[in-house]
Amino acid sequence: MLAGSLAALLLASPAFADDYGNLDTDKFVIHNESATLQVLPASPEAWKTVTDTVKQFLPQLNVTGIELFVRDTTDATRSRAGFCYSTLTGQLTSKDQWRRGPNGTLQWYQFMVLPANNLNNGPVSYSGNVSKGLAYTLDAGGLDVLLDNCANPKLLATPPVEHPETNKLWTPDPMLLVSAKAPFVEPAPAVPDYDVPNGHFYTQANGQAGAGGSGYSVIDDDQASMWSEFQRLGGVATLGYPISQRYSLPDNLTYQAFQKGILQWNPLDRTAHLANIFDQLTAAGRDSWLSAFKQTPPSGDWSGDAGQPWDAIVAKHLAVLDANPAIKAAYLADPNALEHYGLPMGYADYGNLAVVRCQRAVFQQWKVATQFATTNQVLIANGGDDAKDAGLVPAAAAAPLPPPPPVLTPIEVGSSGAQMTDATVSHALGQQH
Repeated sequence: MLAGSLAALLLASPAFADDYGNLDTDKFVIHNESATLQVLPASPEAWKTVTDTVKQFLPQLNVTGIELFVRDTTDATRSRAGFCYSTLTGQLTSKDQWRRGPNGTLQWYQFMVLPANNLNNGPVSYSGNVSKGLAYTLDAGGLDVLLDNCANPKLLATPPVEHPETNKLWTPDPMLLVSAKAPFVEPAPAVPDYDVPNGHFYTQANGQAGAGGSGYSVIDDDQASMWSEFQRLGGVATLGYPISQRYSLPDNLTYQAFQKGILQWNPLDRTAHLANIFDQLTAAGRDSWLSAFKQTPPSGDWSGDAGQPWDAIVAKHLAVLDANPAIKAAYLADPNALEHYGLPMGYADYGNLAVVRCQRAVFQQWKVATQFATTNQVLIANGGDDAKDAGLVPAAAAAPLPPPPPVLTPIEVGSSGAQMTDATVSHALGQQH
């Protein structure tokens, strides 16, 4: 199908220093072998969507993973056997090929025609075979259909006739972005947390004490200003480190979990509030688990609150604190106690440990010295961790993600020679054009 040297090149399996993703864990990896271009996820959420989708459909493809190879080429020949083509306004922008890999993978080659794949050719300047390949293929009849697309590039431009139920798996929103590569890219800082665009990235609570560099981003975007609200509510000192990505629950609200609490985004007033974690755990039937494994008592019977004035409800709940003066002092020391901790809901004395359960936090007084507390010290338990351990945080959101890609600096691309920012030269790989 391919002549000599090119065929040998395709079948080679070199070590790639410029990879993104991991076949073992993500089942999808980007091998960037281009000298001038790079392809990276549009966001951590986009990367998760890509990898979750790939994992879902690997069994019917009967492959162990998908490898995307990004390469330069000066060969603009349109009629080479075995290639699929992606065009824009009559210009060849890339040459695509799908092959069975020697290690049981599906290898997807993107040969990009230079210079810079016409990156400054207007607002829409790149169309990849995501739209004509993966988006209609993973659920469209298996690997043979995908490979046949190279002989008939129009095969998967619409759902196959024999599979009218086929849906586009990925919307036109960018999943992967192609951009001109900066001359020098600084690696992610070898520190446990660092700034990323519109937020911060943390590795401390990734389950490996920060090792490996994976973690959780807390950012501001059009969906929610979690980074700003995280800081307003006290940051790491109050909430601890993030322990999840964002996620949604059946109430259609957006959440993000931290060690000591869970932020719940309110789209109406565009602020975040601390979720009533322990009320949610009660609703999920986890009170027995909390008592057995977290030494956290159940809530009292507060059915009498119904119809009562708010001030009367607060006074009644604050009376729970009278059972333990040390915990009461710690609760009342916070001028925003109701916002941070919610109403006190129950009290128990376990002998060496006294506990007040609130809606959003649990206070513990350790009556004996431990490795993490001195005698009679009052601590606030990691309520967010409790919720995560109890399964309240969806498993997909609880998984740490690879470090965000580095922010690129402005560079010059294209025949016009105009200096353009990365936002200008980045275009969606996978949009339908």
